[in-house]
Amino acid sequence: NNARAAIFGFVNVLVSVPGLIAYATIVFQDKTYLPYIGSLSKFFVFSSAVQQIVFVAMSDLPFAIGQVQDVGLIFLSLMASGIAAACAAAGIGAEVALGTALVLFSLATLVTGLLTLAVGKFRLAQLVQLMPLPVIGGYLGYVGYFCVAGGAALATGVQVDTPASWARLLNADAAAKLAPLVATVAVNMLTMAHLSHHMLALPAVLVAVPVAFHVARLAMGVTMEDAMAAGWVMTPTAGSQNFFDLWKLFNIDPSQGVAGLASSIYWPELLRQLPKVA
Repeated sequence: NNARAAIFGFVNVLVSVPGLIAYATIVFQDKTYLPYIGSLSKFFVFSSAVQQIVFVAMSDLPFAIGQVQDVGLIFLSLMASGIAAACAAAGIGAEVALGTALVLFSLATLVTGLLTLAVGKFRLAQLVQLMPLPVIGGYLGYVGYFCVAGGAALATGVQVDTPASWARLLNADAAAKLAPLVATVAVNMLTMAHLSHHMLALPAVLVAVPVAFHVARLAMGVTMEDAMAAGWVMTPTAGSQNFFDLWKLFNIDPSQGVAGLASSIYWPELLRQLPKVA
């Protein structure tokens, strides 16, 4: 049983980590956050690790998996982009924009947790039955569209945030980067359609695809530095960073007192975004 549990844990890591990195780039898609995207990806992985530890320690469901979910990406991305735009218009630096976004996300997480507890405590889950199924389907469909747009933007380095912005992908460079994206999607779909009965099928594909990419890169004589410069591979964050150093991204220094707190967060925009938290 322990060996089987370890295998399932390994499988979940292989499946989850690429998705978490993609989630980070979708939520923080504004160019303001680009210098921090490596650290923010670590933030998503660390957050999911904390969730999984809580699930293992406290959940009555032995098969429960804890990780950042895709449903909330729409709201988080809108809030992060709104904060970035407001800070840019006010001439405020990227570190303040990022700190403001992370504080707002923390508040959103707290509110979501409290509301979830309230739903369970007062047995309000049955109210979901009052939601029209087409409405639920439409919302899930938009989440899917949002993920597709985010995937295209991540692959090409072109921001895709409106229907008209898809036209930005009509060039040779974007087409070259979309080709492996489409191939990867096709391979994953075929794997799930024909080999989903084997628990190692999808993880094997998730490992094989990047290996095949780098084999092709080496065969073409492209160095890793060239691939990073061309936007084919994510540039790693400079230097090493312990998980507890991620706190610095909040841009809050307790030693500066109230004055430091006032200047490290763009409070007017945070307050303007608060209705989206609820």
